[in-house]
Amino acid sequence: MNTYLKAFIYLILFGLLHFGYESTGLQFLKPICGTNESVFQHLKMGFFAYFFASLIEYVVIRRRLKANNFWSS
Repeated sequence: MNTYLKAFIYLILFGLLHFGYESTGLQFLKPICGTNESVFQHLKMGFFAYFFASLIEYVVIRRRLKANNFWSS
């Protein structure tokens, strides 16, 4: 996957996680979305945004990986 595309997906996911709980109010989003403007909340949102972007990248490039290749990076 292109690095710029992954960065764009990361920014979109970070924005969704930043305003996800505030705009919906759903309680099950508290562990992954930001609930206030603290440094920890921004680190948490950054971690989960990158984690989800990496999962999306894995699903997209999974077919191109060799079956005997243990490490995908």
